Amino acid sequence: MKKLYFVAIALPSPTKEEITGLKEGFIKKYGIRHALKSPPHITLHMPMRVEADREVELIKKVKNACRKLTKGKFQLRGISSFPPRTVFIDVLKSDWLENTRMVIQRAMQEGGFGKLDDHFHPHVTLMTRDVNRETYARAFQDLKDLIFDDEVPGNEITLFKHDGKQWKELESFELA
Repeated sequence: MKKLYFVAIALPSPTKEEITGLKEGFIKKYGIRHALKSPPHITLHMPMRVEADREVELIKKVKNACRKLTKGKFQLRGISSFPPRTVFIDVLKSDWLENTRMVIQRAMQEGGFGKLDDHFHPHVTLMTRDVNRETYARAFQDLKDLIFDDEVPGNEITLFKHDGKQWKELESFELA
């Protein structure tokens, strides 16, 4: 049986709690909750379906890739969107972030867990999927002036697994 996994930089505390708090506020204000199905993160490798009996191999592949990576920093900057449903915190591209993504993606491709993805727009999702056009327009207007300018440490890579309802951290790997 196949399970869903993805590889990301999970945001550390206190940034994680701040963003989760924003998402929780959207339940009350807009009646949307889909973005709460995953912790705040920056996706490095999109969700992939992997046979359950290959999970140990997948974990090992991510762990070995992380041994080639070093700690870094990334910049959260402002609010943006992918109309008509997704609102997010923008993440500035950097050499460190791009290198980290490429090392992870190559490892996944070599392990037969996915392919290279040329499209990379690093971001932290605030709302998506259960947002209709009217709610999107209202929410984006409310949030577009929100000041988000934060340098965040990238100290580890996390492998997430879907449990049938939401994404859970399966294992995290400290970077050198």
